[in-house]
Amino acid sequence: MASRKGCEPNQEDSSGWTPVHLAIDMEGDCGGQEWVKSGRFPYPADMTELLLKHGADPNTKDNRGKTPLRLAKHYRHTVAVDLLMQYGATEE
Repeated sequence: MASRKGCEPNQEDSSGWTPVHLAIDMEGDCGGQEWVKSGRFPYPADMTELLLKHGADPNTKDNRGKTPLRLAKHYRHTVAVDLLMQYGATEE
């Protein structure tokens, strides 16, 4: 479902990643670096939340079967895990 501005929150790239996969990857990677530098934890999940609010599928799988929830757990991105679960993500 495209937004009013034409954005597609579930558009896949060549590896099957959607914007929510990319958001979690970016938040987890940047958040992990920030945590090492400053000790700030947990990581923010602003982009993940925005995408979910606009129809991103929390259960989409990439070409290897990896879901956003699995990726968030890999990064120990607890805020994203909680958000994904609120939006209907299921365990793999």
